[in-house]
Amino acid sequence: MVMKNYRSFIGKAIIFVFLFASYQIFYSCSFWSEISEAAQTDESFTKTQNSNKKVFDNGRIKLKWKIDGNELNIRLETSYSGYIGLGFNTRPSMTGADLIIAKIDESGKVTVEDHFCKAGKSHKKDIDYGGTDRIKKYSSFRKDGWLTVDIVLPMTSEDANDISLKPGEKYYFLVAASNKKDMLSIHTFVTKFSVTL
Repeated sequence: MVMKNYRSFIGKAIIFVFLFASYQIFYSCSFWSEISEAAQTDESFTKTQNSNKKVFDNGRIKLKWKIDGNELNIRLETSYSGYIGLGFNTRPSMTGADLIIAKIDESGKVTVEDHFCKAGKSHKKDIDYGGTDRIKKYSSFRKDGWLTVDIVLPMTSEDANDISLKPGEKYYFLVAASNKKDMLSIHTFVTKFSVTL
């Protein structure tokens, strides 16, 4: 009788350990669900890291940014199906702005480009002006009609078309998005705001 009860206890203990281990595995996997699966390739934004966040256009656009040493980590999320862009400037104007634009083409491929706005609202690739591509790396993920893009930029640049960023200094961020596939087309949504890094 004692041996039977002992075996029953051991059996229950094994089941408990198995269920507990399964729960731990599931919990560690679901950790990423809040910040989207794109973070599995770029861990710049986790729950334990402090980042700045802005939400625009009734929740259709989300922006996060965080300084990490000499790099600026950026996350752009949008339900727009064409492109989303983030610009930097020392004044509240598109002229002279350093632009980072993520585009979804007709095949669904996502590309991210470094642009410069020379005058008015006209802009093109920085390299077409004789500059350099500032983007250090990026990753993207699409799910349920949403695009998530993680971008890493160096804080400073020797390119005259880039805006070097310094902690404690004031800058203007410009955010634009559209359902159009052509990133040179007029944006559907646009806004700007000042930031002290």
